[in-house]
Amino acid sequence: RRTIKYALLQTILKSRNQERPARIEPNTPAINCLKSVQNLLKTPFDENLRSLALEQHQKAISARPKGIIITFNYAQLLWTLDRREDAQRVFQELKEWLPEGELDPQRDFLISHRFPIFNEMVPYHSYYMACIKYLATGSHDATSIRNVLMSITNNYLALASAQADNLDDAKSLLEDSLEQCSENGSAAHLLAKVLFAVDASPEKIWDAVHQAV
Repeated sequence: RRTIKYALLQTILKSRNQERPARIEPNTPAINCLKSVQNLLKTPFDENLRSLALEQHQKAISARPKGIIITFNYAQLLWTLDRREDAQRVFQELKEWLPEGELDPQRDFLISHRFPIFNEMVPYHSYYMACIKYLATGSHDATSIRNVLMSITNNYLALASAQADNLDDAKSLLEDSLEQCSENGSAAHLLAKVLFAVDASPEKIWDAVHQAV
C-alpha cells in the first residue's frame, strides 16, 4: 500500500513538473543529503561517512533554516546514529516552528521512505495521502501534512521521554500525536505500553491497542 501511495504521488508530481521546470537539480543540498545517506548505509560504521552525512544535512539546513523536511530528516539521522540528545533537541526546536515552517511536497522528500531503517515511526498512508490531496487539488493549505509531521515529531519526543522514565510526559505527547494524526499506529502502540506502565485502566490500554492495529 505504501508503494502504491508513493507511486500515485510521483504520478501527480510528474504531471505538475510538465507544467513547470523541475525544482530539484543534481548537486542541490537535498540531493547531496540523499547521496550522503545512501553512501553511509552501505558502510554504516564508517565515521567519515557519518560525519559527511551530518555535514550535508547541516549545510542544507543553513540554506533553508525553516525547511521542515530537511530538518526532520536531520533529526531522524541523528536519532539513527544514536545521537539521541541531539535528535531530541532538533525535534523539539522543529516542533516549535513546524506550523509556520517551509513545506513544499513537490520538492521535499522524507529519507525514511527510501531507507527502511528510518521508517518505523512514520505513518506513510497518512503522510502520502495528505500530500496527494494537497497536490491534486492545488490547495495552498498544507495543514494536514503539517499535522502528520507534528504527530511523528511527537512520536520521537515521546519515546525519548519514555526511555528517560518520564512517562507522564510521554503519555501527553502520544495523546497529542494521536490528536494530530489518528492513524499513527506507532504512537498508539507506544501509548498502550506507556498506559500499561502507569497502571492505566484496562479499557484505556485496550483502546490504544485497538487504535494501533
